[in-house]
Amino acid sequence: TGPVADIVKEMARKLGVPYTITPASGAAGVIALIKAHKADIGFLAYDEARAKEVDFAGSYALMYNTYVVAADSPIKTAADADRPGVKIGAVRGQTQELYLSANIKQGEVKVYESQPPQAELERLLFSGELQAFGANRQRMEDAAAKSSKLRALADNFLVVVQEIVVEKGDPAK
Repeated sequence: TGPVADIVKEMARKLGVPYTITPASGAAGVIALIKAHKADIGFLAYDEARAKEVDFAGSYALMYNTYVVAADSPIKTAADADRPGVKIGAVRGQTQELYLSANIKQGEVKVYESQPPQAELERLLFSGELQAFGANRQRMEDAAAKSSKLRALADNFLVVVQEIVVEKGDPAK
């Protein structure tokens, strides 16, 4: 279980209703389930574009986001990544990619369809194709923990409020 499962279980207990947790692929998948009435609530980071499709009904957690870099990288802080010649990877449509694409001024954001598997992430960072990869802190720390060749930065480039979402215009929210 995790925080989402715990929240769903407690909400269902308080309301006295049964529940089912349905996995979704990314934010688009969560929104699609809600719009199709296959889910009553979802869990997403706030984003203006998403707010046009669903209503945000309340926060439940903060999501910290950082970079993983090669262990010997000169990049020591998140701010160090926004430099000329620095290529930063991020997953298309994820909160991190949306933020980085809008805010990186000197570096270059390279967009991937999904997070590269561990071996590919290491190859990208060691070949020079990327100097950093930005994602959820837990994922980046997990990647660094699996390899002495990688290091997760100590600071964050973004902290995002995670919220419960409901159908747009849902009067029960």
